[in-house]
Amino acid sequence: MLERILVRGEARAKTLKAELKVFYAMRSRLSWFINTLLNFLSTYVIHTQVLKFHETFRAAKSLDEMIRLHDDHLDKVQGRCLLKPDTSSLHRAILSILDMALHFTDLFVVFAGDTTTTHDVSRQSISIRGHRSRRQRRQQKNIIGFSQSLRDFLESSDEDEDDFDVADIDAPERSFSTGTSVSYAEEGLYTRMDKMSSELDGLIRFLRRGVESLAGSGSEAAPAFGVLAFALEDWDN
Repeated sequence: MLERILVRGEARAKTLKAELKVFYAMRSRLSWFINTLLNFLSTYVIHTQVLKFHETFRAAKSLDEMIRLHDDHLDKVQGRCLLKPDTSSLHRAILSILDMALHFTDLFVVFAGDTTTTHDVSRQSISIRGHRSRRQRRQQKNIIGFSQSLRDFLESSDEDEDDFDVADIDAPERSFSTGTSVSYAEEGLYTRMDKMSSELDGLIRFLRRGVESLAGSGSEAAPAFGVLAFALEDWDN
């Protein structure tokens, strides 16, 4: 969705030149995170764990051992995907960023006007978004965003970085609106984009601090989280 955002027509593009710079800058930041996350999950979690599972599974001597190895494999994948209760705040932060990307595309459509001439989205993408299951809609309601409680945490944690423990973090309260009811015109384009950029910056830094804590925990999954922590360091570069 992000990569297919464009404005057709030279005249239209020149008219919106200054505004488009703001949109394209935000798109670049969102795309960077999504690509970084996708690379980590597909390469250093799923692919790596599947290879290890196949190796150990071939050496299994009984059905009970096969079941145990399979359960262990699923447990490791879930843990590295931040799907365990002790990493729920990090998981919700990721969902908030992904939801922010969808909200960003909606803002662009509102700003640019007629989607048939300014917004190039594949039919498959439209179909996916237009036919969400009830389960997906329920999950969507649980997505939260960057809030004052998270701001307070980030500010206080700067004073004592060594005490950071992802298990002790309260989930940020929902504050990021995902609907299109709030028009960018009510706040102003630059104000809206600046606010969204600040929320994105806070969420990614929050995620990085949490992943760094997991990478330094000494657990079996620590090396994998170290890869993600290292990648997220580029955010501030």
